[in-house]
Amino acid sequence: MLQESAQLVVLIEQLTVRQQEIAATMQAVPTMVRQAGLEAAANAGSQAARSLLEASRTLAKSTSDARVATRVATRALPAAAWRAGVLCGVCALIGSGIGGALVALALRQ
Repeated sequence: MLQESAQLVVLIEQLTVRQQEIAATMQAVPTMVRQAGLEAAANAGSQAARSLLEASRTLAKSTSDARVATRVATRALPAAAWRAGVLCGVCALIGSGIGGALVALALRQ
């Protein structure tokens, strides 16, 4: 009976040690959860920063393309206006020639 009691006391001591280990682990759980949350937030923040960087690069490229297109349009505008003016002048001369020819034909008759 003494041996059984001694074995029982040893088992109870082992159980107590195990319960203390479990209690220590349980006390560490909130810290581990908090750490995991911080790591997840850091990862999400890092991913968001990468996405913002990519978006800013795309925006910068679009801005650069828009500037190039504006320069091309600005340079093309005077040339197009000059061509349109020359075309209008030529049409006016042709129209004046046709009108003069009609007046001349009308006066001859």
